[in-house]
Amino acid sequence: MNAQPLLTAVDHAWQSVALEERLELISRAQATGVMACVAAVVFMGCVGYGFDQIWILFGGFASCIFFFPLFSAYTWRRGKPSLILAYLAVKAMARRYAYSFNVYDLDIILIYRGRCKEVYRTKEEEEWAKQNAPDNDVRPTEPRDIWICLMRGGVVILREKLGGAKLEFLSHITNETVMRDPEAERKAPEGAVIIEGVGQSKTRSLMVWSRYRAAHYVFVRQVQALIEERVQFAETQERLRQKAV
Repeated sequence: MNAQPLLTAVDHAWQSVALEERLELISRAQATGVMACVAAVVFMGCVGYGFDQIWILFGGFASCIFFFPLFSAYTWRRGKPSLILAYLAVKAMARRYAYSFNVYDLDIILIYRGRCKEVYRTKEEEEWAKQNAPDNDVRPTEPRDIWICLMRGGVVILREKLGGAKLEFLSHITNETVMRDPEAERKAPEGAVIIEGVGQSKTRSLMVWSRYRAAHYVFVRQVQALIEERVQFAETQERLRQKAV
């Protein structure tokens, strides 16, 4: 049986993981290896001191050659599959929600983890949301951990829940889409942007940010580019319509 297609699929799935998360996993694996080496040296040093045998301490240093790759590889093998599966699950759920909301282009550009907070136009809207929020859910005014999925046709934001994923926000990307910086008085986190919904989410606005700054920067730039593309397309259509008349 040829395993090449399977390896290619795994590599493709791994490339969809945000670069900062991949580097984070590499750092965690290396840190585990270093801690294992330190523990081995301390343990062998204590044994050597107890038996008054200095060579045991040097044996502890020599064992680092084996402990570092062993524990690093264990952390890597344990973390990489779970990370890939998490991203594949988010990709599948995001496409399912996008398809049900008639997003015309399901091509995924970027997926990464972030946080969001609902932005209300008035105090009355905020109070109404607080009163009608489910008791077992996150309060509407509190930040929530989310997955941000950018498609060529829209933005899908999901939140993990017990037993599945919940759709937090979905907006088509059109020439009417607005993405802006938050107002100064909102004390927004660094790099946060506000997305105003289009279509079914027309009455909603969401502030999103992420600790993965590079991925979030790419998200903002890609959304701006897609909006500009839609604006130019709409202007071209309008000019053609006027010429036809």
